[in-house]
Amino acid sequence: MKFADRVLLLPSLAGLLFLGALLVNETTGRANARLVEAIEHDYAPALQVCSDAQAALLDVQRALQDAVTAGDPLRLREADGVSRHLLEVLEAGRQNPGLDEIPSVETAYALYYDGARTTSLRLIGGEGSDRLQPDIVRMMLTQTGRLVAIGVRKGGLQRLQVLRSVWRFRRGCAVR
Repeated sequence: MKFADRVLLLPSLAGLLFLGALLVNETTGRANARLVEAIEHDYAPALQVCSDAQAALLDVQRALQDAVTAGDPLRLREADGVSRHLLEVLEAGRQNPGLDEIPSVETAYALYYDGARTTSLRLIGGEGSDRLQPDIVRMMLTQTGRLVAIGVRKGGLQRLQVLRSVWRFRRGCAVR
């Protein structure tokens, strides 16, 4: 091959490599756009539902404790209202395809709340705490094991890591 042909080949090769770089850029750009869309429409709302459910659960526990501390069974109605709010939060989370374990969480919560309310009534009625100890331990295990599972099971932990990575990336972009 002559030197003149080689010189003419270089711009053609550079153009071909440039088109290859554009193709790679377009492919990764579309993949990133799908990831950002999934984060905005699936993962971030799922994380919000998990956070709201955990906050509502703490409110339920506080309301039950307040009723027992006050010794007033009528204050359990407040706990019932907070419990309905938690169920509404879980119901709103059913629309998110990433939270398909919500029905099992609702079932576990219903068992937990039924036991917690009954135990609270027994405490208000003056029943000794020694006889209630097994029920109290069962309540604690039920709520801890199932409601925390919303955020960890079936990729929830991976979603959280993705969200953290995106947050670090956005924070890094804002600093530059």
